[in-house]
This record gives sequence, C-alpha cells and structure tokens, in this order.
Amino acid sequence: MCKLERLLIDRNRVRKLGVMLSRVEIDRREELGEWPRRIKAGNQRNSRVYYWYHEIVAMIKRWAEETPPLKDDNDQPQVDQSSD
Repeated sequence: MCKLERLLIDRNRVRKLGVMLSRVEIDRREELGEWPRRIKAGNQRNSRVYYWYHEIVAMIKRWAEETPPLKDDNDQPQVDQSSD
C-alpha cells in the first residue's frame, strides 16, 4: 500500500493535475518560496525533477481557497427587451 505522503511525481504529472505553468515560471516560484522544493533524481545537470505529491495537492487546494469564485453569467441582471 502506497502512502500519498511518500509519493513523488514529475513535472508531467503536475501538469496532468491541472497546473499549467511553464518550467520557467515554476522555477521562479520555487526560488520565491511559492512552490514546493524539487527533488533531483541524480547529480547530473539533466537529472529528472520530482515533487512530493501531497505538497503539490496542498498548494492546488490553497490556490482554490484563495481564488474568488467566478461570476456566473446567469447572475447578471436581466434587461427588459420588450418594446412599449
């Protein structure tokens, strides 16, 4: 049985979770402390990068809580279009 706290995901899986940020934007946010720290799978320059799954999910939940709800088109006041 796999515990989600110990699950690592790569950048492709992060995109499949709905995070559509570029690699450069992810790097910027990581440097600012607004993104979970990466885990490199080796010492080489081109080693794969992974993140803890539970940290990514927690970040997505935080974004959802901080984002105001979208205003629905049905909430717009109706304009009377009858001609008198």
